[in-house]
Amino acid sequence: MEPEAGGYSFLVHCSDGWDRTAQVCSLAQLMIDPYYRTFNGFQALIEKDWLYFGHKFTDRCGLVDSVDPREVSPIFVQFLDCTHHLLELLPEAFEFNSRMLLELHDHSRSGLYGTFIGCSERERMQLGLSQKTYSSWAYFAENRHLFINPLYKPPVAFAQARKTTNRPHVTALLPAFVTSPHLFGPWADLFLRREWRIPSVSQRTVEVVDDLKTQTKALSAYSCLLRKRVLELSKLLGKSQAEIRDLLSLNGNREEAPYMDDDDDYAVVNDSDSSQSTFKTPVSDSLTMEGISKDLSVVNTRDVNLVAGAMSTCPGCSVLLASQTPYAHCVRCGQLVCSSCLSPTDANPTGVMLPFCKTCQRQTTAVKQNNL
Repeated sequence: MEPEAGGYSFLVHCSDGWDRTAQVCSLAQLMIDPYYRTFNGFQALIEKDWLYFGHKFTDRCGLVDSVDPREVSPIFVQFLDCTHHLLELLPEAFEFNSRMLLELHDHSRSGLYGTFIGCSERERMQLGLSQKTYSSWAYFAENRHLFINPLYKPPVAFAQARKTTNRPHVTALLPAFVTSPHLFGPWADLFLRREWRIPSVSQRTVEVVDDLKTQTKALSAYSCLLRKRVLELSKLLGKSQAEIRDLLSLNGNREEAPYMDDDDDYAVVNDSDSSQSTFKTPVSDSLTMEGISKDLSVVNTRDVNLVAGAMSTCPGCSVLLASQTPYAHCVRCGQLVCSSCLSPTDANPTGVMLPFCKTCQRQTTAVKQNNL
C-alpha cells in the first residue's frame, strides 16, 4: 500500500506482454480503482488492457482450425473467473453482475462479435470488423438493465469524485482477504451452467433483489397516481385543502401527503391500455368511471412468488424458468416472464424503466392505435 499511496509507478511484463501481463494489471486495477468496478469502467479496462494491448483472442480461444493447438489457452477466461471470485466475495463493490462475465466469456469464444476476433487491434482494422460485424459493447449497452448489480454501493470518495468527472480515478482498495486461496471455488454458473438441475443460487438472489426493487418502484408510481386522483376528485367535490390533506394522509404520515397547486388542471395518466406512453389528460376526462377503472389496473397489486417453481415456464415462450434463464415480473400482469419476453419501458408515472411482457405490450399498442 505504501508505494501505491506514494504515487510510485510499476512495470509489469512477462515474456510477451499479452497474457499474464494483462491478467495481473487488470486484476490489480480492479482491486485498487473503483472506477474499473463500474459497468463502463470494466468495459474500458478490457478495451485498454486486453484489446488494445494485443491479447491474441483468435489464437488463445481457438476460433479457427488453423490455430496451433499449443497457442490455445484460457487466459481471458481465467481473468473473468478471478473477477467473478471478487464479485462473489464483495457484491456491493461491483456495479455489474456475474451474468455480464458469462456473456463476455461467450462473446470471446463464439466469434459472433467482431470485438473479440483477431490477435491485435491492427488485425481487426485490416479485416474491417467494425463495419462487417456487430460490437459486443453495443449489445451490452442495449441490454444494460440485465447486467446491473442491484447490491452495488460505491465508495464515498468515488461517489463524490463521480459528480465532477465522467471518469473519476480514486484509491479504494479491496480488503486483503479476497486474495486468500482457500476462498476460491469453482465458477458453477459457467462450468456447470448446462446442468440445469443445479440452481444458480447467487445469481438468482441478485435477480430476486433487483426484481423486488423494480416492483417497489412500480408500486410507488401507482401510489402517486392514486394520490393525484384523490386530489382531483376532492377538487371536483369542493373539498378544502385541509380536507384533501386528511384524505391523502389516511394511509400514512400527514407530512408525506404531496402538495398540489389549485391551478393544476391537468393530470398525468398512465392507463393500463396505453401504458406505452405517458401523456397528459384534462382532469374532467380522466375522472370518468372508465378512466378510474383503468387507473386501478395500471400496476399489478396481487401477491406474487418471487422465485419460479421447479416446473414453471415462461407464458410467452414456454422456456423452463428453473434453468439459467434470467426472469422478472411484468409490472402490469404480475406474471414471471423470461428476459427475452420482457421489454423495459419508461412509460409510467415516475418515468423509471419498468418491465412489461410482450402480451401486455401488444394489448396497449392495439388500444393506442384504436384511440388515434
